[in-house]
Order: sequence, then C-alpha cells, then structure tokens
Amino acid sequence: MKAEIITVGTELMIGSTLNTNGPYLSRKLTDQGIEVAYHQSISDGREVIEEALRIALGRSDLIFLGGGLGPTQDDQTKEIVAKSLGRKLIRDKDLEEDLRRYFSSRNYKMTQNNLKQADIIQGSQIIQNKNGTAVGECLALDRGYLYLLPGPPREFEPMVDDLVANYLPKGDFDIYLKSIQVMLLGESTIESRLRELGLESPETSINTFAKLGEVEIKIISKLLREDPDKAEKLAYHERVIQELKKEFAPFIYSEEGEDLAQALVQKLIKKGQRISFAESITGGRLAQKITSVPGASKILKSSYVTYSNEYKIKDLGVSQDLLARKGAVCQEVADEMALGLYKRTGADLSLGTTGEAGPISNENKPIGTLYFSIAHQGKLVEGKKLDLRGDRQSIQEKGTILVLSHLMAYLKRGENHDQ
Repeated sequence: MKAEIITVGTELMIGSTLNTNGPYLSRKLTDQGIEVAYHQSISDGREVIEEALRIALGRSDLIFLGGGLGPTQDDQTKEIVAKSLGRKLIRDKDLEEDLRRYFSSRNYKMTQNNLKQADIIQGSQIIQNKNGTAVGECLALDRGYLYLLPGPPREFEPMVDDLVANYLPKGDFDIYLKSIQVMLLGESTIESRLRELGLESPETSINTFAKLGEVEIKIISKLLREDPDKAEKLAYHERVIQELKKEFAPFIYSEEGEDLAQALVQKLIKKGQRISFAESITGGRLAQKITSVPGASKILKSSYVTYSNEYKIKDLGVSQDLLARKGAVCQEVADEMALGLYKRTGADLSLGTTGEAGPISNENKPIGTLYFSIAHQGKLVEGKKLDLRGDRQSIQEKGTILVLSHLMAYLKRGENHDQ
C-alpha cells in the first residue's frame, strides 16, 4: 500500500511558508506501517492541481491533499477533486448551520464565500476540524482512498492525528524505528563507520540525517505482519541498535528523540547540578537554548553576555593586563571568564565563550575562531578552540551547538568515571 502526499499552496512555492505538513504526515503514516512513496508540493493553480491529482491517482493507493479548502477564490482543491472524480459538490446543511453559529458566536460578519466550506464531495465522509472552519473529507476510490485536509498546521496536525486513529486502513507492514542522536562526529565519518560495520539487511536500513552540529542515525525495520520469520528479524533489529550504541557510545546524547538542549537539561536535573554562562561570541544563545526547555529554571543559575572588554573585566574579573596583551579572543580569556563566573555565581558548572563571528575581525583573528572553557566547582576541566565556517549567524549557531556538545561529552565522561 503506497501513499502520496500533495501539499497545495503558492506560499510554499515562493518560500514564504515552510512546509511542515508533509513531514508531519509522513511520520504518522510511517508509524502506521504505510509506505510514503511520493511527495508533491504544488501551487494553487487549477491546472497544476489537476495534473498532480491525475499522476497520484495513477500510482498511489492512499492520496492526501493538504491545503486549498478555505473560503477564498484561490482555495479550489475540493472543486478540482470533485470534477476530476466525476462527482458533485453537495451543500451540507449541518455544516452550513455550524458555520453560521461559528461567526455569530464571535460577532463576525460571515461573507457569502464562506459557505463554500459547507460543500462536500458526493460520497465523502466528513472529518471534523477542531481548530477551524474547513472540514476534511475521506473518499473511497476504486483503488484506495483520497483524503482532503486543511493547510494551516494548527488545523492540519490535529486532523492528521484523528485521521490516523479513525480513518486509515491498516498497512501491510509493521515499521520499527529507533533514532540515535550523535554529537561531535560528522555525517561522512559516521557513514564510513556504518559501512565498515555492514549491519543492514533487506528488512533493516540505517540512515543518517545531518543537522546543525549533530547527526541523527535512524534504524528502520519494515516487517510484513504475517512474516513467519518476523520474531527473528525483529531480534536482529534490536541487535543492530545495540551494535550502534556500542560503536558510538561516547558521542550519543539521546535515544529518545530529544534535542541537545533538552537532553542537557534532563541530565543536569538528574545530577542535581546548576550551570551559569558567560557569553561573548555566542551572544546569549547558550542560555536561550537552555531556557527554551521546560524545567530550565531548576538548573540555570544565571547568564551574562559580556560582549565588551569593559564588562569582561567588571562582571567576570578578567585581567585587564591579559586583554591588553593577548586580546579578548584567546583560550586564556575563555578560562578567566569561566573561573570569574564561578566566583560570581557559585554554579556547579560555569562556561565561558569568546571568539570572532565576523564579518570583520576586531582583533585580526580568523573569522570563525571560537574558544570556550568549562569550569566544574571552580576548576577548569575543559577548554578548546573551534574553527568554524560560514556567515556570522551560522558561526554563532553552530558554535552554540558544539559548545553544548562538549559540555554533554564532559558530563558523560564523568558518569563513566563514576561507574
């Protein structure tokens, strides 16, 4: 059973809106054992939608169209689908009454074009929209099913959850997924080591997905539900996971789908330790990453953005003589920032960063140079120079992720020593 996802919207084509609907639905379908074979993203044009639908009807069992169900003239997905299938649009009186109540309860004037949202395709099953006025529809076809879904993510995602729970046929396969989040190793290095291990089988694939400063390793096993050797193949899936965990143990920061900041917050909560940041080049991004995670107040003691030398001296006690001799971009300054921060806050972990983000160097140091230092209970435990590439924003963002990665690696090493 093959699925095809068609996301409709000119805003997707011109780059003003990021397409999050396709990936969201893909994940949900994969979890149900349904293979997503095709994605199409198309504009609102009638001919474009007709062509995309014609192609999908000829090759896919389950077709999902997201977008173009609203009240405006550009919203014509439903009309085009009805015409392509040779079916009529029928005004649903209950939906019309729901629309009138919706606008009346909010003291909005309902324009006539909103009534098109009460028209449904002949023979379809309505899927209720809990967060908007455009309902979804499920249509049985000779070959499979076609689903119409609203475009706005706040409407699309809850409807997909409902659709998966109540409207989807069961796939032929059980899909087993495991994600391992890896830091401080490049994708090419990981890929090379995976090839050497040679763990893939016809049913089990290992894929890598590079992100900013980290890599996700995803193990996917696709097993027929009625396979007589299913138990043996599932056991192999588990063995692959254990082999990869052994191979990349020092670099794994999560197996639960967390991002790095979430994993760090949870680890520090578990350890009962608190942290403070003194940031120059990263400009508050370290603290921002941590405070974006619920529970951060339990572990973040304080944060300083000491961008100027004046406040490196005033707030952190960095030596004026050191700054005069070596400038702000050096390991010694990062060290003094971390140690001065400990004296100021008493945090279990204190972390300082300094460097050159560009595009112009203030101290004739290479753009992308970043120094960081970590102090634990007032003793320096980690310090390193990073050489980063890119524009100012990418240097700051990647530097933030890498510094947090080194912090996580230090915490993991401490756990290993305790064992």
